[in-house]
Amino acid sequence: MQNQLKMYKIVQKLELKEIPLSNITNDCIIGIEWSSDNKCKVVTINSDTYASINLKDTDLRVKWTRSSVESYVKSALEQGNHINAYKFDSEEELLEWLLK
Repeated sequence: MQNQLKMYKIVQKLELKEIPLSNITNDCIIGIEWSSDNKCKVVTINSDTYASINLKDTDLRVKWTRSSVESYVKSALEQGNHINAYKFDSEEELLEWLLK
């Protein structure tokens, strides 16, 4: 068996960091990117209900809710179809990402 080379790309700045789903709490600032290139923000409806809002969707009715931000993100990721979820450090960063 041959030894495989371990190569790492060197970059000046890392753009994305990965975190486990289990580290997501209800106070996290979360954005979800759907396969249709739509982006949304996970929002608090009340103390135990979370949903998302999409800036491009004029229909602001809630499509589905979950009891925690973690369960909302988990449900979104389980939808498949190249869905990505991101945690942001600030509302400003999330807004900048949403507007791109």
